[in-house]
Amino acid sequence: MKIVFLCNQFPYPPISGMRRKVLTLVKYLKKEGNKIYLFSLTSPEREFKNDVFEEIKVAKKIKFIKKIFNCFKKFLKKPIQISIYTSSKNIKDFRNYIKFIKPDLIFVDYIRSADYSININLPKMINYDDPQSLKFKRMEPYLKEIKNPFGEGINFLPSFWRKIFLIPLFKKIILKYEIYTLKRYEREISKYYDLVFTNSFEDAEYLKKNGVKNIKLFPPLIDKEFYKYDDKKKKNVIIFVGKMDYSPNPHAVLYFTKKILPEIEKIYQDPFEFKIIGANTPSWMFKLQNEKIKVLGEVEDIRPYFSESKVFVAPLKFGTGIKVKIIEAMALGVPVVTTSVGVQGINVKNGVHLFVEDDPKNFAKYVVELLKNEDLRKRIAENARNYVFENFDAENYVKNYFLNKIIQQKV
Repeated sequence: MKIVFLCNQFPYPPISGMRRKVLTLVKYLKKEGNKIYLFSLTSPEREFKNDVFEEIKVAKKIKFIKKIFNCFKKFLKKPIQISIYTSSKNIKDFRNYIKFIKPDLIFVDYIRSADYSININLPKMINYDDPQSLKFKRMEPYLKEIKNPFGEGINFLPSFWRKIFLIPLFKKIILKYEIYTLKRYEREISKYYDLVFTNSFEDAEYLKKNGVKNIKLFPPLIDKEFYKYDDKKKKNVIIFVGKMDYSPNPHAVLYFTKKILPEIEKIYQDPFEFKIIGANTPSWMFKLQNEKIKVLGEVEDIRPYFSESKVFVAPLKFGTGIKVKIIEAMALGVPVVTTSVGVQGINVKNGVHLFVEDDPKNFAKYVVELLKNEDLRKRIAENARNYVFENFDAENYVKNYFLNKIIQQKV
C-alpha cells in the first residue's frame, strides 16, 4: 500500500512527542511492507538521515506578507494558525504530487494541514492529536502566568510584532479568537475526512460534544527497540523533559522551581540536581540556573539523561491529551511524579505506576521518597514499564489495530 503523509511540521529531528509518534508509526508501517511518502509544509531544521520515507517533498515557503494577507482575508472564518499555513500554490502542488504518487491513502498530521486534501477523492484521515480549541481553553485561567501561549505559531512574525502579540490584552483577545474559530473549524473540517484521530478518550468525548463523529484513538506509540531500561547509572538527578515552545512545559518548569523545589530543599539535605531538557528553550529559562538547576536545552538523545535520573517530574497545571513525556519516562524506567493534569487520558494507579499529587508540599515529599528509597523506585519503574508496553506498544498498535481494524475498512 502507498500512503502519503502530509505534515505541518517536518518530522526530523523528533524533538516533540508528535514528531516521534509520526516517525514511529511510519517505521512500523514500512516494516509491514507499505511505501510511505512525505509532503511537509515546513522545511527541515537541520540535516537528517531519512530511513523510512520513499520520497520527501517540501512545500514552498509562504512569504510573511502572504501570511498576513491570509489572516485578514480569513478573519472570523478560520483560526490564525490555519491561515498562516494556507497557500493556493502549495495546495495545487500537493494535489499534483498526489496525482503523481497515486497513493491508496492520505494521512494528514495535525489540523494546520487540514485544508490541503479536502477536495481529493481518496481515503483520508487526519490526526488532530489533542484538540487545539480545548488546549487554548484550558490555558485561559493561567494566561497571566504564560509568557507565550502560542508557541512556534507566532515565529513567523518579526520580533516587534511578536512582542505586540504577547502584551496581556492582545494575548487574551487572540486566545479567545483562536478558541472560537478553532472549535468551529475542528467540527467543520472533520466532515471532509473518513477518520479523525485524537490521542485520548477524554479528548474524543470533547470532540463528540463539538459535533465531530468519525473519531478513532491514536495514542502515543512506544517503540520497544528504542526505549530500553538502564538502572545501573543512577545519580541524584531529578529530570524534566518537554518542548519549550509548548506553553504547558515552561509553565510547569516555573511552577516546579518556585513552588516545589523549595519544599524539596527543606526536607532533603543530600546534594541533587534538577535537569531541564527541551527544544526551543527560551533565554529566560537559562537564567534559572544555579548549583542545583541545570538547563540543558535540546539534546540529541534523551535516553542517557533518563538513565542517570532517579525521578521524572511533570508538575503540569493545564494541557490536553496523553502526555508523551510521561509515557516515555515510564517506558525508560524513571519513576514519575506528576499532577492530576499529567495523568489525564491514562488509566494508571496512584502509588502503583507513578505518583499523582497537586499540592506542592506533598509533591515534594513523593520526589524525596523516590530519591531516598531504591526499592520503591524499582517497584514503581517495573510497574510503569509493564503498563506502558501493554497499552502503548507501537508494533502491536500498527499490526493489530491501525492496519487491520482501521485501514482495511477504509481502503
